[in-house]
Amino acid sequence: MKLHCTIFLVVAVLLTGCYTHPPRRYRVEVISEYPPRHDVLPETQDTQEEPQAAQAEEENDVLPVPEPEEKAAQPKPAEEEEPAVAAAEEKEEPAIEPAKPEKPALTPEQEAVARKVEKLREQARLKYRAERDAQEGAKILARALSLKPHAELDALVREEMSTLLTLHALRLSHQKRYDEAMPFFKQALTIDSTNAFVYMEYAATLHKMGKNDEATKAYSGAIEQNPDYYQAYNGRGLIMLNQGKNDEALGDFEKALKIKPDFYWALVNKGQVLDRKDKIEEAVELYGKAVKISPKTGIAYNNRGWAYCRLKKYGEAIRDLNKAMKYSPELDLVYLNRAHAFIGEGLKHKAIADYKAFLDRFPNHPRANEIKEWLEKNVEKPEPEKKPEKAAPPEKDRDAAKPAQDTEKPAPKEQPSPKEEKPATPEEPEKPQESPQPEKPPPSPPEAPKEPPKKPENSPEKPG
Repeated sequence: MKLHCTIFLVVAVLLTGCYTHPPRRYRVEVISEYPPRHDVLPETQDTQEEPQAAQAEEENDVLPVPEPEEKAAQPKPAEEEEPAVAAAEEKEEPAIEPAKPEKPALTPEQEAVARKVEKLREQARLKYRAERDAQEGAKILARALSLKPHAELDALVREEMSTLLTLHALRLSHQKRYDEAMPFFKQALTIDSTNAFVYMEYAATLHKMGKNDEATKAYSGAIEQNPDYYQAYNGRGLIMLNQGKNDEALGDFEKALKIKPDFYWALVNKGQVLDRKDKIEEAVELYGKAVKISPKTGIAYNNRGWAYCRLKKYGEAIRDLNKAMKYSPELDLVYLNRAHAFIGEGLKHKAIADYKAFLDRFPNHPRANEIKEWLEKNVEKPEPEKKPEKAAPPEKDRDAAKPAQDTEKPAPKEQPSPKEEKPATPEEPEKPQESPQPEKPPPSPPEAPKEPPKKPENSPEKPG
């Protein structure tokens, strides 16, 4: 009975509201920490949320804390919007690229041809990879062209075929069979006149043949097809450099370096132009960059060594030229430049040795006669050794030493009387031989050699 009364009282208290909740002000303070909402919800939504909140109060006695909501973008005053509009007007509108036309659908016949062409392309690639036979690969691609594929596939086949023909021409060019290589280059350009690689290698071969005007046009063709072909700029600049057109050459080398700043040959060739313009310190700096890029290539050491010779830093020049001799002994001017540096250091005997080594290695060099004349003037020839005179035999052996013809016809001898005997006159002493005069001291080495090298030009580099 008591239990039932207790339960009844508790229910009555709850119904009458005698039990009070915590202060409402606490809940309001907590909720007020969140920023107020600026967007107005529709009335229907507000009315739907209220019962949920009331039910939560009854069940948990705590209102659910709302999650922070993103601030709505507040409308800015008109004064603040004006600069934004002005800034938007200043921005250039992006160029709208024209929509690419959709590829037309291939007919069943074109699809069948395309499948055959793809098989032939694969055969050509395998032929070249397995046997390195570019010519046979080109013949296979010629069969593919004869099938007349659609335009896009036709362009791909032409590019591959022209590339294979160029590779075959390069093989002949490396064997110095230039006349045989030329028809393949021309055939490649006929098949695909937009292949920059064909223009580049065709120009390099013409350059080797000494046809500089044609090579210049071919280099320009490669640049026209591919403006970022830095090897073509370098090759064309090298022709200008050899023709003495230093400004045009410098422009091409700078374009090559703008595209590829660490291009070894463009750095070396630009250094040569600066050397000719007497900007030797700048040239030395460029050669130093080239040495860091390829420390085991001798041409940059050779060119920097000659630049040090011009600055009369012969010790540093010898160090660089020793490295050039180590890494690129085939360079002819290394011998001449190092001989010049040895003379500057007063090591004339080493310079003579370098000149002789140069003549032994390059006997048909255009400067061989010049070096020979210098050696004749500066190398002292040793005096011929005198043969020792035979000693005269003693008096008692003279008769035995006479030839046989004297014994056959002996001259009559008159035996003088003892009174007429005269004492034998002593033989005249031989005149003493003249003592050899001391050799003249070798002339002091000049700052530069008397005859060689006038100014050894730096060896031209291969393009690209």
